[in-house]
Amino acid sequence: MYKTLVAYDRTLTVFLHDLIPHNSFFNDVFSFFSIYGFSIAVWLVLLLVVVILEERKNKKFIWYLLSSIGSTFFFVEFVLKPFFARTRPVFLFKTFLTACPTGFSFPSGHAAVAFAAATIFAFFDKKRFWLYYILSFLIAFSRIYLGCHYLVDTLAGAIVGIFVAKTLLKLFKKK
Repeated sequence: MYKTLVAYDRTLTVFLHDLIPHNSFFNDVFSFFSIYGFSIAVWLVLLLVVVILEERKNKKFIWYLLSSIGSTFFFVEFVLKPFFARTRPVFLFKTFLTACPTGFSFPSGHAAVAFAAATIFAFFDKKRFWLYYILSFLIAFSRIYLGCHYLVDTLAGAIVGIFVAKTLLKLFKKK
């Protein structure tokens, strides 16, 4: 059964990878989302925009965002990835020619951090929740497009990011 699931994951990943043409325009677009979407600086700029637009100077918002991103990153990179030790698709398929990190792929750290940040933003800014999740989706999809992750890697990353953020929100709410 496990081998069947892995085979489906590979097939769906190749399908999604090939869904959008690989040319300089799309390569640049998805590289942008992959590189800058993972950067904490992008989320901090987005944070400032939301704070200015909403006239919020809520220290909790900043604390929740930074702890969510930090906790998610640590949990994915130092606990889950070494535990599962899944090889990246770039090393398995010759069609994926993008320079990807050499570490393990499961779960996607980019997707996890993006969805953790989106969950915190959505909690504090319910009017634009869709914007944060669309950005997170583009970041996660960019990792498949670039050949750095399987579909399941990005889905698991999204689930982990949302779970960590919601758990922290519940813990902080109790205080």
